[in-house]
Amino acid sequence: LLRAQGSASGESVAVELSTIGLDGRTGLPIVVLRDPESGSVLPIWVGSAEAQAIALSLHGVIPPRPMTHDLMASLIAELRAEIEEVVVTDLRNNIYFGVVRLRVDGERRIREVDSRPSDALALALRTGAPIRVARKILAAVPEFDFIAPEGPNQVVQALGMTVVVATPSLRKEF
Repeated sequence: LLRAQGSASGESVAVELSTIGLDGRTGLPIVVLRDPESGSVLPIWVGSAEAQAIALSLHGVIPPRPMTHDLMASLIAELRAEIEEVVVTDLRNNIYFGVVRLRVDGERRIREVDSRPSDALALALRTGAPIRVARKILAAVPEFDFIAPEGPNQVVQALGMTVVVATPSLRKEF
């Protein structure tokens, strides 16, 4: 689905992709989005492949060959477009919906491309695009039991900072 749209910023809130972990009840990967102003969090359940792509981006890992989301980012750039933002737009029947908002060179309108939020989030991390969530979703956050990753692989991003566990090698380096 591809359509032109106006700004949705009044109906949505800017959020940060804070961390990724597991749902203690289901064992499924969860991405946690955080509203930096209110501190509210929103869990987004994602597939294993998307969780891996998101985790690699959070850790700053650049794979030797492009992964799917790297390919998507390259295709968008080659077509002289840029991601304006990604938006988690709705939650219906326990399924999240989202869009990637694109600005195409030479066009005045913003295009919206239907997307699973997990793919949109992985793409946003690769391109530095802002992430937004519809206000109505933040008002009805489902219950979840978050289990953070343990050990040196834990990464949390908030307020523009990336926080990792201080390993002995990091302590020595800094």
